[in-house]
Amino acid sequence: MPTPLALARRLLPGLLLAAAAAARADAQVLRFAEMDAGTIGRLDRARTVVVIPGGILEQHGPLLAVNADGLRNERVAEAVAAGVAARPGWTAVILPTVPLGARGFETAARRPGFPGSVAVRPSTLQAVFSDLGDALAAQGFRHVFVVHGHGDPDHNRALDLAGDYFRDTYGGMMVHLLGRRGCQAESVGAPPAALFGPEAERADAGSPHAGALETARTWYLRPELVDSAVLRRAPDVTAPGPDAWAAAARAADWPGYVGAPRHATLDLGRWIVEREAAGCTELALRLLDGADESTIPRYADEMRSIPPVRAMMDELARADEEQGARQARWREKAPARP
Repeated sequence: MPTPLALARRLLPGLLLAAAAAARADAQVLRFAEMDAGTIGRLDRARTVVVIPGGILEQHGPLLAVNADGLRNERVAEAVAAGVAARPGWTAVILPTVPLGARGFETAARRPGFPGSVAVRPSTLQAVFSDLGDALAAQGFRHVFVVHGHGDPDHNRALDLAGDYFRDTYGGMMVHLLGRRGCQAESVGAPPAALFGPEAERADAGSPHAGALETARTWYLRPELVDSAVLRRAPDVTAPGPDAWAAAARAADWPGYVGAPRHATLDLGRWIVEREAAGCTELALRLLDGADESTIPRYADEMRSIPPVRAMMDELARADEEQGARQARWREKAPARP
């Protein structure tokens, strides 16, 4: 049996090589907001990927921070950037998180005005990310990944359309990763029964908002933001589907979530985070290797193909149009400015 010293000598070269490789990868993950114009101008456009994380400010009831989606998106963005930068000669640049998203869950649950959400219309989100694409394309960037997971189908469709605009206009690639199958953990299989058993699955009922899975993920990412004692006392709000969400939200004491967050565990959160990070990184690298992004199913299309979800989206779209018309009527009456 080798002595500790001999074992250390045997392992040291490999550890040093691993540390050097990690240092090289870290050196190629850059922060756009911390760079000067000259450094940005010298980046090799053919081997630079721009990563744009997003984060809707959305109520998640009494258990989770309103930036729960943003915490998840930032972690995935870091993983994708590190995966890109680990490739020899490639650089990843991360933009600051864009704190805008379309429609908080309370809108889908027919409980507008529930405290905590600050969202925009899907058309606004599409315009913002199209503008960002224009600005990046004008500087020569052609590889862009958007990391902005949020459950509303039209939120995802808006980001998909911004990416389609970038591709058709500039011949580049601007893909909303968390809107594609294979990136989200939920889109590539259920958690193991040891982490999320039949009882938890029945109570959670496929929760799209602040249920067991999202709570577990957020708890794992930022444990200091989740009070485990309060979490364990959280009542189940079992609500499978849009009609059930609305029925639950009509209750005066609706907590702002659906599902069974009390079944969240840190191990479940770790499983979700690691699976998403690996899936999104693998998808990003396949796209850089030439995979046809049009062949990768879109979450928004899959959700809108479900009749009750499509009916809900159409209803919400009419409300969005009225909001836009209200703003336009005000602009027509607004006094002229010099």
